Order: sequence, then C-alpha cells, then structure tokens
Amino acid sequence: MRSNRILIELTVSLFLWSYLVHSPTAKAASPENLLSLDTQNQETITITSDRAELSNKEYTAIYRDNVVVKRGDVTLYSAEIKTWFDNDSKRIKQIKATGGVKLVQADIIITAEAATYYEEQQKIVLTGKPMCKKGANVLTGSDITYFMDTGKIVVQDAKSTLQPKTDLKANSLATGP
Repeated sequence: MRSNRILIELTVSLFLWSYLVHSPTAKAASPENLLSLDTQNQETITITSDRAELSNKEYTAIYRDNVVVKRGDVTLYSAEIKTWFDNDSKRIKQIKATGGVKLVQADIIITAEAATYYEEQQKIVLTGKPMCKKGANVLTGSDITYFMDTGKIVVQDAKSTLQPKTDLKANSLATGP
C-alpha cells in the first residue's frame, strides 16, 4: 500500500512538470510569436532569465542564467532552458532544462541536473541524480522517465525512502485535548 502511495505522489510530481512545460497552445509558442502567446484560458507562463536568445532561423528559444519559469503555483528553476520547435508546424518538439533543475509546488520538490520533455513521445526524462520528494518521502535513481500519456514511471537504480504517516487521532489522545 505504501509503495502505491509513493508512486501516486511521484506521478503527481511528474504531472506538475508536464503541466508546466506542456501546453495545448504549444503551436502558438513558436519563435515568431513567442511574445503574443494565446493562452486560451490557461494559466499564464512567465519566464525570466538574465539572457534570452530567440532564433527564427533555427526555430529555438534559449533562456540562460538564473532561469525561472512560473505557471500557477508551480515554479521551475534552472541555469538554462532550450526549446526546439518544428519548422513546419511551429509546435514545440523538445524542451531541455539543464543546470541545477528544480521544480517546486508546495511540499513537492523535483531536482535533477537535466530534465528533457519530448513532445512526440509524450515523456519527460530526468537525469543527473534525479530526486522526487514529497514531504519526507523521497524517490531517487540514476534516471527517471515519466510517460505522460500512460502515467507510467520508470526509474533506473531506484531507491525509495518512505516515512510512515502519523496518526493524528492517536497523537491527540497521547497529548490530551
């Protein structure tokens, strides 16, 4: 039962990453109209960095140095984020965050040296000492792959640290009213 709970919590954590990087309006985010992204009632994505390079010729957008991406209550930090767009459809093909990648929402924290989102395969791959943490529960491995379409998670060299939930009713009886 506990392993199912940590798997569900990890799925929620990786879903947050997919929520942050995957948008049904990804086509509108091409370099040509990056500044006029139509969010179609989705939460606004705000990207800040010390430097940004947008290339219509190479169909890339690169944010470097102190990158912070916010969407709702989810925040992603990294040294660099590079996005590749399809030349024909202008849709996002791949997004790669590198250098001290950290995704935070409330008590959920995901860290890795690199996180790559692949649009066509609908997957996210975390590499470089990836760690998913929710409260005191931690999952680590050499790499973690989340398949967005199926919700499947594959962890290489997996290690889980699971903390028992405290029984609030028992605690209140022990300490009094």
